[in-house]
Amino acid sequence: MRILLLEDEEIIKTYFETLLKSFEEVTEITATTSGEQALALAAAFQPDLAMLDFELRGQKRNGLQIGAEIKKLDKNIFCILISGYPGEYFAAQAAQPDAFILKPVGRKELKNLVAGFAARVNAV
Repeated sequence: MRILLLEDEEIIKTYFETLLKSFEEVTEITATTSGEQALALAAAFQPDLAMLDFELRGQKRNGLQIGAEIKKLDKNIFCILISGYPGEYFAAQAAQPDAFILKPVGRKELKNLVAGFAARVNAV
């Protein structure tokens, strides 16, 4: 499964990349801290799954908006919104993401989530 990761905090982006690389379901990862770059990568990389940080400090759009744009590119890309703020869950639900996870995310929780989406990708 090909994953696009958008996380504006470099240390958290590295954490997610390290975890994702250890999962056998993941074949390729591309990661960025920029929402605008994430859109360009989504078009070029054609991920199966986009993991998007909800709050992107100092950027024009947030992960919710980036996810909506990614879905316009390809409605079959699964989108997971990631947030450190529980209150953003309700705002995220309006966009109907495929999943919402709250930071900090442990290895087991992330592994189960990725495995579930990998099974859905492989079923198509």
